Amino acid sequence: MKKMILIGFVLLAFGKTAFGQHLGEFSANYSYMHYVPVDNLPTINLNGGGGAAVLYFAGFFGIKAEFEGYASENVNFSFPPGSARCPSGCTGTAEANLITANVGPTIKIRIKGFQPFFEGLVGGAHTNYYQNVHKNCVGCVFGSPGDWALDMVVGGGIDFKVTSHLAIRPIEADYFLTRFINNITTGHNNQNNFRYQAGLVFEF
Repeated sequence: MKKMILIGFVLLAFGKTAFGQHLGEFSANYSYMHYVPVDNLPTINLNGGGGAAVLYFAGFFGIKAEFEGYASENVNFSFPPGSARCPSGCTGTAEANLITANVGPTIKIRIKGFQPFFEGLVGGAHTNYYQNVHKNCVGCVFGSPGDWALDMVVGGGIDFKVTSHLAIRPIEADYFLTRFINNITTGHNNQNNFRYQAGLVFEF
């Protein structure tokens, strides 16, 4: 009896054996982030890319780990006269990049060649933007801000099968929350961002 229970558990854990589904996948993607830094700073459109790996259990439930990087952009910023950050008012340009790493559960619904999926991830983010605003803001009175944050991703997308081991991902759309808490974002610690991704998925 114990052996049968053990065998059943193994088959359930490894969906490929039990259900004819793939055990996992790797993906490579293009990634776009509409980033909202808050507090009189302009929104930023960042372009980059990265990849992810998913290990599936029971064929449809998986654990995903991903890493994304976004190229630097030069962003013009300004603080109006009378603002808490720069009482006399100031303008400048700051380089902005973004790196994120996340992990969490994902669910994929396998309908032949049409495979929608949903995910909820947590992790961390790093940007040089706030530090560069501080460095390039003549007359600003705030101290050196932090550049690391917790983040959270909620969203999903669609994969279309091309072969038994290859799929195209035309769209993944996510709400992407970052919590950069520093001397610039004080009082507005949640940055509510949007992320779009597209790429290729390699299943095994």
